[in-house]
Amino acid sequence: SSHILYGKLRPYLNKVYIPDGEGLCTTEFIPLLPKENIDKYYLALFLRTPLVVNYAMRNLTGARQPRVDLNAFYRLPVPLPFKNNKPDIEEQKRIVAKIEELFSKIDRIRGLRKQAKEGAENLLKAALHQVFSRVDGMGWRWVRLGEVANHYMGGTPKTSVKEYWEDGRFYWATATDINENEKYLFKTNVKISEKGLKESNAKLCPPGAVLLVTTASIGKVAIAGDELAINQQITGIVPRENLILSDYLYYYLKYAARKELIRGETTFTHINQKIISKIKIPLPFKNGKPDLEEQKRIAAYFDRVAEKQRKLLELYEQTEKELEMMKQAILNKAFRGEL
Repeated sequence: SSHILYGKLRPYLNKVYIPDGEGLCTTEFIPLLPKENIDKYYLALFLRTPLVVNYAMRNLTGARQPRVDLNAFYRLPVPLPFKNNKPDIEEQKRIVAKIEELFSKIDRIRGLRKQAKEGAENLLKAALHQVFSRVDGMGWRWVRLGEVANHYMGGTPKTSVKEYWEDGRFYWATATDINENEKYLFKTNVKISEKGLKESNAKLCPPGAVLLVTTASIGKVAIAGDELAINQQITGIVPRENLILSDYLYYYLKYAARKELIRGETTFTHINQKIISKIKIPLPFKNGKPDLEEQKRIAAYFDRVAEKQRKLLELYEQTEKELEMMKQAILNKAFRGEL
């Protein structure tokens, strides 16, 4: 096809396509057929520039589904190189080739960054595997979760009883409040009242309790940073003193909870407390007692790995934005005659 398709609906999405064959398009696209001596790739690249996006956003019609005003769109000035009083199509092609060359280099950098990002995303997972996959050869002991911690499932106060939710005193946590990339869960967006807590199955977890999701998103885990009331999607785990540390338990559950709770192809909609109690936890021992200092050292190591992962992912996210800005800068220069 010789056409260019320009998406007029929500022009900030910057939808500009060059079809690779014949076909039909919806009314949400404007089919453009470049005239003689106008290179379609040159025109398509121009339509992708921030200048055109900003122009289109200044000339919208329709409130619910904003579209570029067609009268304004057709008045859009297009910068063209001229030669002998005619559009210089050879210069247009040279500019397109230069843009594509620079874009290709950026895409190669982006590809390498993507590979590095994927490695960073697995950094903590790899560290957890490195430590916990070798515990049998380190003389550690396996204990059941119920032997070293108390645990209980939460509940939900009736939503129809306003007194349970008005003047809320306790932050109320559900599975969706737990972010797998955040170690601690602090304040949530919903509170329940003291009466709601007393007259329902909701349970209160102290700061430092480990929160394990035991429903649809089985295996998500966090540590309560504040006093939190939990619903039936969450099991609150309170470590017993001098046996296991919250930070250590958090990282082991992050490593093993899902495969411990879901085995083979069996799918549970909810994990009961008997199953939770039987989760096996590997513990370092010293002089016949759980070695809390070793647990602390291991948790601190995972904290450092998690922080390194967070910083790397932030860096790659920033780099992605910078690479996109570079493309926009190249387009801007190209259509100012500076490329």
